[in-house]
Amino acid sequence: MCSSGFYAAVMFFSRLGAGLFFFINTWVVTDLSGSPSGSAISLLVAVVPSIFFSMILGSFADRFRPVKILIYTEFFRFLTLFLYAGAFVFGGVSEFYAYLVSFLMACLAETQLISWRVIIGNLPVVRGLAINSLSVICGQSGVVVGAMGGGVLYFYFGSAVIVFLASFAFLITMVFTRLLVSTEDIFSIRPAKLILGQGTLVSTAKLMFSAFRSPVVLGGYALVLVNTNVLYLSNALLAPFVQNVLGLSAKAYGLIDSAYSVGAIIGGLLMSRLVSRYGAGKIIVFNVLCLALSLSGFSRAESFYEVFFSFFGVGIGCQSSIICLARAQSAISPDLQGKVFGLFNTITGCFGVLTFFMCTQFSSVEELRRVFEVLAVFVVITLAIIVVFLMAKFYRL
Repeated sequence: MCSSGFYAAVMFFSRLGAGLFFFINTWVVTDLSGSPSGSAISLLVAVVPSIFFSMILGSFADRFRPVKILIYTEFFRFLTLFLYAGAFVFGGVSEFYAYLVSFLMACLAETQLISWRVIIGNLPVVRGLAINSLSVICGQSGVVVGAMGGGVLYFYFGSAVIVFLASFAFLITMVFTRLLVSTEDIFSIRPAKLILGQGTLVSTAKLMFSAFRSPVVLGGYALVLVNTNVLYLSNALLAPFVQNVLGLSAKAYGLIDSAYSVGAIIGGLLMSRLVSRYGAGKIIVFNVLCLALSLSGFSRAESFYEVFFSFFGVGIGCQSSIICLARAQSAISPDLQGKVFGLFNTITGCFGVLTFFMCTQFSSVEELRRVFEVLAVFVVITLAIIVVFLMAKFYRL
């Protein structure tokens, strides 16, 4: 198996384990707390590491060999869930323990994400684009399998078996990560390449500021931020929209939720080929336009099929992030990959908390529809800015 095959396995099993864990832990927390707010608190606990620790984790990923960090991360994810599963078997799970495990898993997931960003950021643009596409395809496939399998396994075997399986998914991820290093591909980055030197905090801040002055970096990360927060709001409001606005069942909600993953997988499959054929600018415009139309369709949807295909379109539209990340990271110094992405994750986490509090304010049919209308208008404004920028670049205005 080539390095890309090993990486595909890493992404699939990693997201499979995460999908199984977050499925069962959300259910467990809600059951133990006896309140629907339990799952919301669990979500907030999972967001905290991205706000407070991303910059620190980014510095570690820049300063030390990121592949080693990845191997240790997957081992600790395996160990954490293995012990958690044991607690289920012996009846030692409490609400606090469930929140603590959620927090630890979120910290480890953040470490994994930033370490991979440092590695991929050192790849050539074309290779980085292909790897980003592979991340989406295999990662979303793992999420779909985890979400579908989690419900079935819980019905037949209970919580402990799901947590055990999630832990072993991370053990398999660790094995494939080690095999990936053994290919001696560019994935195995030498630490010397990533050490920042003896610069002060002020000099590091200046370097990061200069990195964000690049239109490619600033624009790329800004569009990724837009996509991420559109997805945050869409996911947070999907359940009340399906239940309160359309009056559909939980089964319909599950099918609609999976439409995003299907759209993301198809978008990831096509992205590299389309960029090679038509250019990055045109494909980004197409994706953002698709996202705006899908959100507009969502706000006016009256049936299951309208919502399903709208959310499918959101999945395709958000894949402009694949292109933006590859191009933005190629314009950043290798010494700053972790710090810049850590800063970006901190900002994203803050927006995630803001999104959570915003979602608690909307409940009526009119309000829920209006949120998606506002999102569509916001994405249209983003599209207009992108078109003006591309025209200015083309005509050298």
